[in-house]
Amino acid sequence: MADPGFQKMLIVELWLSFFYASYNGAMVVALTEVMMVEVWTADFSLVYNLATAIATDLIEHTKDKGAPGIVVTVAATCLFFCKILFVP
Repeated sequence: MADPGFQKMLIVELWLSFFYASYNGAMVVALTEVMMVEVWTADFSLVYNLATAIATDLIEHTKDKGAPGIVVTVAATCLFFCKILFVP
């Protein structure tokens, strides 16, 4: 951005918040479909906070702001292989 200003930063922030809300909303639905009714809230809290803690720890140890991408890549790879191996 050649000319940063409040309006441009606000537009970028709103655009990123749209992606975050889309991801977070889809995660809640996916977890409630998979988990038992008795543990929905605890499951969502555990998964969300654990992912945040792991990503924060990776950033601290690697000094790389892109380190949470490692977590996403590993999770996607695990899910891909689980899908191939266990879902008919």
